[in-house]
Order: sequence, then structure tokens, then C-alpha cells
Amino acid sequence: MMPLALSVALCVSSAGESGELTPDKVAQIRADRDKAYAEIDKKYGGRKPAELTAADQRAREQARSAASLEVIKKAGTDDKTFSRYEATMSRDEHAAELKAEAKLKQTPATESEPEITYGNDSNEPVITEGAAGAQMKSAKKAAAKKASPKKRSRK
Repeated sequence: MMPLALSVALCVSSAGESGELTPDKVAQIRADRDKAYAEIDKKYGGRKPAELTAADQRAREQARSAASLEVIKKAGTDDKTFSRYEATMSRDEHAAELKAEAKLKQTPATESEPEITYGNDSNEPVITEGAAGAQMKSAKKAAAKKASPKKRSRK
């Protein structure tokens, strides 16, 4: 009876360790890792690996690897556990992770009035949509569409 209780206790404790990672936590780790990678890439001028010398490529990859390990440890897990969890995620967990990643990428949208500015060559207003800053409508393009002659069909 004692060995059975011990094996059940070990199974429960190992399940608890793998359960500490969630799709939300994986999304956060990936976002933090991407930020760290962006800082390292900025250090190397945003150049592709083929544009770097062999020594710079090696140093860049070592820095990226160290940054990845640092982010994973800061999240309270280790590289092996994180890699294993990523590799064995179910479709539902992966979908939940993608949703969490999309939430992290969204900027907090504030409801504000569109900003209208003047100053283009055509003196047409340029409308900038809210603080989300999604898109900018060009007055020149709008004016060009209005001014373009319609094609006539020949009889």
C-alpha cells in the first residue's frame, strides 16, 4: 500500500509542475522573448545574419539564447519544461495561446474623436482615426479618385 501511495504522490507532484505553464503564460513568455530579441537585433543594426561577420553572428545568437533563457527563468520555469510544454500543447491550448498573444499585442484603445489636420498641398483635410491610429486617409488619393475622368464607352 505504501509504494502505491508514494507513486501516486509523485505523479501528482509532477503534474503540478507541468501545470504551472498555461497558454496565457506561454504567450507572455513569447512576447517578452520577442522584445528581448528586438533589442538585440537593434544592437546589431537590424541587419540580417548574412550581412554580419561570422563572429558577429555567433555573438548575436549567443545573446539571443541568453536572453531567451533569462526570460524563461524570470517566468518561473526552466527551458526544458517550457520546450516540452510548447511541443505537447493541444490544439485548444495553442488556440488559447494565440488569443492571449493577440490580447497582449493590442494597445489599449481610447475612444477619441478623429483628428482633422490641414496642410497638404491640395488643402484637403487628412483624417487620422483615433488614438488606436489604425489608418490614415490621404486627401490626395481621395481627390485623385474624384478628379479622375470616367472612361467613356465607344459606340
